[in-house]
Amino acid sequence: MRKYVDLKVWCLKSNNEGLKNIVRLGNEMGFWAIGLACHPDGLDRVQKMTNALISEGHRVFTSIEVKLQTPQSIKTLSKLLKKKIFLSITPLTLEMARKAVKLGASSIVLPVDRKKLIFDSVCAKELAKQEGAIEIHLVDLLRSDRRKLLRALKMIRLEVKIARKYGIPVIVSSGATKTIELLDPIVMASLAETLLGIPREAALNSISDYPYSIIKKEGLI
Repeated sequence: MRKYVDLKVWCLKSNNEGLKNIVRLGNEMGFWAIGLACHPDGLDRVQKMTNALISEGHRVFTSIEVKLQTPQSIKTLSKLLKKKIFLSITPLTLEMARKAVKLGASSIVLPVDRKKLIFDSVCAKELAKQEGAIEIHLVDLLRSDRRKLLRALKMIRLEVKIARKYGIPVIVSSGATKTIELLDPIVMASLAETLLGIPREAALNSISDYPYSIIKKEGLI
């Protein structure tokens, strides 16, 4: 039986009770584990809420996402790499992506709102050595207007194709910021298959086998 994992459910303003409701709903939808996500400045708050939920028997973990736009951002990453969290890097330029793939993060997030490719064969070769993955937030795609969506899909589909050529796992997370944005695992797989142009089996693996193997390897569950 597949173990479905949503790596990114954002905890922007949620309190403990709100997070419990989100986690319960995620479990009812069929998720085996859920990543409670934030940016670095929210780490302490989210880590406390994660620990509280774990103590109550919920299968959750802390998921941190760092935007990498300047070399200074790398200093923040060096500290986070030592922590027991799922760490993602979102590079905003190709130059930063080529640095990001060498840092040993859990995943490289392909952002939606951009005008240029940020992941090429140079990135893919290095990320394959690091045994990393690429990640796409479905809610970011679904929120986009038609023009932005078509532009984003053109780039992301090419980047996904490059990643798959080098055997890099393609992971899909919801990126939900509120309960109404949570997506059923099978719906997520169908969207991944349709929007990203990947085979059905790969789409199912993108929300189960691939993320599960990473969080298990990193001791997050």
